[in-house]
Amino acid sequence: LLKMLAIFVRVRCGIPVVLMGECGCGKTMLIQYLCAWLGAAFLTLDVHGGTAAHEIIATLERAEALAAAADADGGAAEVWVFFDELNTCAHVSLMAEAATHHSCFGRPLHPRVRILAAVNPYRRRPEADLADAPGLVYTLHGDGGDGAAPPDPMAALVYRVHPVPHSLQQFVFDFGALSDDQEAQYVRAMLGHRLGVLK
Repeated sequence: LLKMLAIFVRVRCGIPVVLMGECGCGKTMLIQYLCAWLGAAFLTLDVHGGTAAHEIIATLERAEALAAAADADGGAAEVWVFFDELNTCAHVSLMAEAATHHSCFGRPLHPRVRILAAVNPYRRRPEADLADAPGLVYTLHGDGGDGAAPPDPMAALVYRVHPVPHSLQQFVFDFGALSDDQEAQYVRAMLGHRLGVLK
C-alpha cells in the first residue's frame, strides 16, 4: 500500500516513476492494480534486447489516441504507459526522454499520458557463478583478435541490461528484492509455466 501511495504521489506531482527491482517482485502487477483502482487506462511494453524504436513510438501513439478519445468523450481518464525492463534494449534514451521530458523526439506528449518504467538492477554476478555458468547462458567468447567474437561486457551481469541513464538515476525507486525462498518459488513457477507451454 505504501509503495502504491508513493507511486501515486509521484505521478500526481509530475515526477518520473522508475521502479528498480528483481524479476518477479511485483512491479508490473502493482502498477496494473493501481491503474485499475484509479480508473486509468494501462498500456505496457515488455521491453527486451530486440525492441525497436518504432515499437516504442507506436506504444506512445496508441496512448495518445486513447487520451484524445477520452478528451472527445468529455472524460478525464489518464493513460499510463509502463515500459517494463526499460534498460534491456538499445533505445533506452528514447524511453528516458518520454519519462523525463514527456516528449518523443522533441514532440510533447498528450498531457493525460503518464510514463512509468521498471528497470532491472545493473549488478555483477558473483565470481563463483561466472566460473560455473550453466550451458544455456548466452555468452560470447574470444578476445576479438583471432576472428572469434569480441568479449561480451554483459556476460558478467546478473541481468543483460544497460546502465540506467543519468537522466533517470535520480528518479529510481528501489522496489526491493526477493528473498532466497521467494526467488526459488518464482523460478519454479516460471519453469512450470514454460514447461507447460512446451507440452
